[in-house]
Amino acid sequence: SVSGIKNVFPVYEYEEDDVLYPLYENSIDMIREERILPTSEDGEFKNIEDICVPLWSVIIDSFDTNDLRRLLRRRNVNWIAREYTTEAYRDFLAFLKANFSIETLDWKDLVMRLDSAFLQEKSLSWMERLMTRIESYCIRRSGSDSHYINAARIPFVRTIEQKQIRARDEHGKLQVYLNNPDIAIYRIEPTFLKNESIHSFYERALQIPEYDVQQETVENILPKYAGKEPVFITNSPIRENIEDLKTIKDAIYVNPGVLEKVAECYVVTDGKDWYRPSELYISSNDIRTGYSLVKGVVPIRYLAGSYFDGSPGTLKLDEEFFRKIGCNLGIRTVHVTKDVYLQAARKYGGPQMEMDLKTQIFDKTYISRKLDWAFNYEGFPKVFENMTPEKSLAIARFLNPNVDQFSIQGELVGANDQHF
Repeated sequence: SVSGIKNVFPVYEYEEDDVLYPLYENSIDMIREERILPTSEDGEFKNIEDICVPLWSVIIDSFDTNDLRRLLRRRNVNWIAREYTTEAYRDFLAFLKANFSIETLDWKDLVMRLDSAFLQEKSLSWMERLMTRIESYCIRRSGSDSHYINAARIPFVRTIEQKQIRARDEHGKLQVYLNNPDIAIYRIEPTFLKNESIHSFYERALQIPEYDVQQETVENILPKYAGKEPVFITNSPIRENIEDLKTIKDAIYVNPGVLEKVAECYVVTDGKDWYRPSELYISSNDIRTGYSLVKGVVPIRYLAGSYFDGSPGTLKLDEEFFRKIGCNLGIRTVHVTKDVYLQAARKYGGPQMEMDLKTQIFDKTYISRKLDWAFNYEGFPKVFENMTPEKSLAIARFLNPNVDQFSIQGELVGANDQHF
């Protein structure tokens, strides 16, 4: 019995000339050779080679004998009887550890062996019990914490398909979120999310956040595109970029203010290099774009065709989206200063037009953050050189539908003038 072993075996090491020393040696030999050690299974005894000791007795509550054998891949191994982990048997356990290479297992020795197949078979209550007991060990408090468990490497997340996955993929990208948004690759099983202990473990140990598309865009996506050489996580830049643009589109829908940040990032490509949206053009054969007019005069770089190849990943990205973030459909209008605008007004409209514009508009103090003025297209007037009847007709066909497109760019809120 458990108590019998404690009473029979001498656990103190005696001097070699002591009369009890042979008994001490004999007890060591018996434990090594005989199946006499009680296990956590009633009536089952093992020899020392097939015994494991839990660092804490509660480990046995989560991982029974069958779990232990499966995780260690040893079909004859057993936990030592639970009583031996208590204070009453401290001396006997110390005797075993001093004389045998007995295996003592911490939480992490078992948890780090967990795989999808094992966890998929476990019930919600089992997962709750385990996560409640190990959560504190899964939160690193110091670099030298020997009990720390890197839970991110374990497939602890139960999905609605009843699969077990890691919170992040091999590239460190989140696969799930606590609020189960549609954009997530996987969705967490709702009964697990509703369980307070499991929810806490997911949030604190696995560091799974709720999905905030605006925050995700500003903090994690746009910084990758801060320079001419974006920093990609995967080995497929264009595919990753398309996924990022889809997220950016959602963020703009939530908060149009994100557009200002997007405009400064190198988030689009022509298939070779990366550019700010305003630096690239949307390909089109429509004569109203003016592309053919400025060929050889203005360097036109088109958005990569992979954005519009019709693959499932690109269906969410359309011409309207690229125009919204600043890509050009057609040659750009040229915005100028007040002085240049007034000079043009005098040249083409006469002194009175210049005076009217100056007194009625430009001399007022505007509340708006900015006012940009335009009256010309890039490449003009150079396109008028070497004029031919064919070119003249092409220019007319371009200008006719576009001549009314010039407008004040900005927020015309009001002016500090009583006659505004």
